[in-house]
Amino acid sequence: MRRKGPVDHVPGSPAVELLEASVNYQRTVALDRVTLHLPPEEHAAVLGPNGAGKSTLLKVIAGVVSLTSGEVRVHGQGPRGHTCIAYLPQRSAVDWSFPITVREVVAMGRMGGLPPWRRASSHDRARVEESLAQVGLSELADRHIGELSGGQEQRMFLARALAQRAQLFLMDEPLAGLDVATQRELLRLVRELPHATVIVAMHELGMAQESFAQVALLNTRVVAAGPPQQVFRPENLTEAYGKALQFVQSAEGALAVSDSCRPPEDANR
Repeated sequence: MRRKGPVDHVPGSPAVELLEASVNYQRTVALDRVTLHLPPEEHAAVLGPNGAGKSTLLKVIAGVVSLTSGEVRVHGQGPRGHTCIAYLPQRSAVDWSFPITVREVVAMGRMGGLPPWRRASSHDRARVEESLAQVGLSELADRHIGELSGGQEQRMFLARALAQRAQLFLMDEPLAGLDVATQRELLRLVRELPHATVIVAMHELGMAQESFAQVALLNTRVVAAGPPQQVFRPENLTEAYGKALQFVQSAEGALAVSDSCRPPEDANR
């Protein structure tokens, strides 16, 4: 059976486009008529409470989850078959006891685009080493993945995507469990990704405002999208988060403060 080549991009099309996109899991609505547009090389954050559908949104764009209704396009085409998409999962979705090294994980970024009969070339191996160096993991390349810290894990996933030469990075909760300094360092690496479109699902409102020119508030549907200063208004935040979010006045204006703890977001959403 002949292997299909990568999907061609339609010139002038958005990097990501969702039109009235809905996903239902049995009787549960995960996404409700979501419409979003993201031009090439734009970086955006998607925020919302647990269970808001952030993970589902990324999986739809990656072609992992099918829509119940609506449309999704990546560079003008359906989401499946693109070699340009790199999906970086939540930490909880990975088996960290699996017997594999950092270098072997990064090398998977090269294997995905190879025909089944061709082995990795010297060029592929050089690209793996270059990607490891770019994220500062060369010295840890032979470590078992279970020996990494949280920040190192995320850098490994970034290196795999760089080895793949991805153009669209979909990052699901990459900042979870990291200290502030490590979060900022990871976001610095993300900002420096060459010629990339990036969508990061996250909870950290302050970090999103600091690091992204475009944000979207999601709670199964899009509450607001645009520049952070326009989106992060009390009325939008209250609509997205409900009573779990309270506002405290400070010298810098209104601060949003969560007053409740919620269970981890369902991995299927």
